[in-house]
Amino acid sequence: MLKDATAKQVEQAERPLHDPRNSNSNKVETNQQQRILGTPHSSLLVQSTITINVHPFSRILSQNIEPARLDFPSKCNRDLILRVLRFLSTIPCCLSLSRLHINCRSAVLVTGGLGYIGTHVCLELLRKNYHVIVVDNLTNSYRDALSSILRAFSNGNEPLGRRKDLITHISIDYGDAKALDQVLAEFQRYLNILGTIHLAASKSVGESILNPAKYYENNVVKTDRFLKCLGRYGIKNVVLASSAAVYGNLARNSSLDGLKEEQVPIVDPFIAPGEFGKVVSGLSPYGISKLLCESLVYRFATEDPTRRAIAFRLFNPVGCDPSGYLKEAPKDTEWCGGSIMQMVLKTINGSNSMLEIFGADYFGDGSGDGSCVRDFVHVSDIARGLVMGLERCALQRIDRRQPRFEIYNLASGKGVSVKQLIRAIEQECDIKVKTKICGRRKGDVAVSIGSMDKVRIEMGWVPDMGLQQVCQHFCRCYNIGGRR
Repeated sequence: MLKDATAKQVEQAERPLHDPRNSNSNKVETNQQQRILGTPHSSLLVQSTITINVHPFSRILSQNIEPARLDFPSKCNRDLILRVLRFLSTIPCCLSLSRLHINCRSAVLVTGGLGYIGTHVCLELLRKNYHVIVVDNLTNSYRDALSSILRAFSNGNEPLGRRKDLITHISIDYGDAKALDQVLAEFQRYLNILGTIHLAASKSVGESILNPAKYYENNVVKTDRFLKCLGRYGIKNVVLASSAAVYGNLARNSSLDGLKEEQVPIVDPFIAPGEFGKVVSGLSPYGISKLLCESLVYRFATEDPTRRAIAFRLFNPVGCDPSGYLKEAPKDTEWCGGSIMQMVLKTINGSNSMLEIFGADYFGDGSGDGSCVRDFVHVSDIARGLVMGLERCALQRIDRRQPRFEIYNLASGKGVSVKQLIRAIEQECDIKVKTKICGRRKGDVAVSIGSMDKVRIEMGWVPDMGLQQVCQHFCRCYNIGGRR
C-alpha cells in the first residue's frame, strides 16, 4: 500500500522547516517593498526581509511521491487533485515577518503627533518598542518633524531609511470621520492598535476668547467624532492631553501646595447642566473646551466595561529632548508662538528687542520676586507620563474592578517664577537676556502650581529632570551661548 511505503518520507516532508534533521533548506530570503496601507493617505513603503516557508507538499511532489491515505475513485479525479496539490505547493503557507517591525509590536495612534509635545510622545513610544501611527493635518506643525523624531531615536547615527517602518504619518484631520474610518480599517488588518494618545487641539487662551466657535469645533466636536470612530473599531484605551486651564479661577486662590484633581471634578453637561455651569464659571473658552473633552472621554470609557481612559492635566511644558533634534516650532506663530521659552528664544536671536515680563508686583509681602510663579515641567517627562498612562489603561482592562476613567495632573509640584527661569537660562547659556517690565496681563494669575501627589502614588510618575536640565537642553537644541 502507498501509505506503508511512503510513511517515513511523508513524516520527513511534514517536519518543521527549521528542523535540523531536514537536509534541504526551504527558506527563501527575499527583499521586497510592501505597501502596508492602501488608502490615498499612505505614503509609507516598508523595507522588509520576509522568510517564506515552502509548503510541505512541494517536497512530496518533487520526489514524485503521492500523498498518503488517498483513495481516488478514478484516474481523472486523481490527476485533477494532484494538479491542485502542485498548485498549492507553490503558495507560501507561512510568512515569518520577524524583521517587519510593525507586525511584531503593538501600535499606538497619536493625534497631533508632529507638534511640540507630540514629537516627544512619539519618541517615547518608539523607545518602548511601539509602532506609531501619527494623525496630524499639519495645521500647526511641519512634516520635517517626522525626520527629527527618527534622528532623535537613532541619535543621528543611522540612515533614516532604515527606520521609516517604525512610524507612519497620515496627513488628515482627526475630526474627519470618513478619512479616519478608512485609515483605521486598513491599519487594523496589519496592526494591533493598543490605544490612542489624543493631543490634537487648538490651544491658545487668547485666540479662544476672540474666536470661541473655533475652539468648540476643533476641540469638542471633533473629539466627539474621533471617540465614536474609535468605538466603531474596538479601540478601547484613550489618553487625553487636557490642560491646567481647567482650574481657571481656582489658581487665583491656590497656595504653593498645588492644585488637586478633585477641585475640578468631571461633570456631564447633559446630565447636570447647572452644576457644569458652576464648574466652568470664569474659565476661558479654551479651558471650557478642555473640560468638555474630559467629559466626552469619561462618557466613552463608562459606556463599555472593557474601555479605560485617563485625562492628564498638563502644566507648562518646557525644554527639549536631550538629543537636541526635537524643537518647539509652531507654524501658527501669532497664537502659538508666545510660550515663555519661545519668547526668550526670539529675544536671544534678535527677533524681539526685549523680553516682556507681564507684572512684577504680584507678591506685596516680599515672598517672591514679583513675577508670576508657574509649574514648569520638562516636556520629556510629560511625554513619559502620557505613555505610562496608556500602558496603565491597557493593564487595568484586565482587572475590571479598577476605575474606567481617571484624572491626573502632570506637574512638578514646585513653583518657579518667570524671573527665576530667565536667570537660569542666562546662567546655563552664558548670555544676557534683555527684559522689560510691563503691566499685568489680563487673565494671568499670580501662582499656578499643580499637585503631583496622586500621580506619584498611583502611577509612580515623578519628573526626572528639573530646571537645570530644562535650560541645558533648550540651549543645546537651539545652539545658544557658550555652555552646551
